Amino acid sequence: MGTTWRMEAGSNERRFCGPGWTGRVARPVGCHSFAVTDNYVGGAGDVLEGTARPKSVGRFRIPLDGSPKGELYAALDPNEHGKGMDMCSFNPAHLGKKYRYAYACGAQRPCNFPNTLTKIDLVEKKAKNWYDEGSIPSEPFFVARPGATEEDDGVVISMISDKNGEGYALVLDGSSFEEIARAKFPYGLPYGLHGCWVPKSI
Repeated sequence: MGTTWRMEAGSNERRFCGPGWTGRVARPVGCHSFAVTDNYVGGAGDVLEGTARPKSVGRFRIPLDGSPKGELYAALDPNEHGKGMDMCSFNPAHLGKKYRYAYACGAQRPCNFPNTLTKIDLVEKKAKNWYDEGSIPSEPFFVARPGATEEDDGVVISMISDKNGEGYALVLDGSSFEEIARAKFPYGLPYGLHGCWVPKSI
């Protein structure tokens, strides 16, 4: 059983619509939203009593010696990212390799949706967070600086839906996680889930 919420156009206010059935077996569902003209509706099974369910970041080790069980352990203290985490990404140049940094949507409590952007340092077990009251970020994606040699040398980009129903592209420094720029759109921007970076040369 999920929960359906509706966002009124031109606002960041979510209104309860009713329960949503996810199949013959009642089970939690992910927190997602779908654009419907200038309004949108989200089926949010992770929303409980107005607060997103706490989540943590873990790493799972797969045994290569034939052992029947792997090992799941906490990657960092959940309080570092508000006990909320979704839509993680990392430097795509490290796909299939060991990486130190990950980027995701986190939480600043109380909240119904992920409302921060978070940079996770898996070595130092620390996190840096970007937060702007009333703003809902989409999946952050990392774009490396041409010629970069450090894993976090680049920018992190996310599409933001703000409390006034407007939207903008946010650019953060990949290393310091400080805001570099905002590019406002001349139209409303419903909450979106995932993103990608397409180089101009393609």
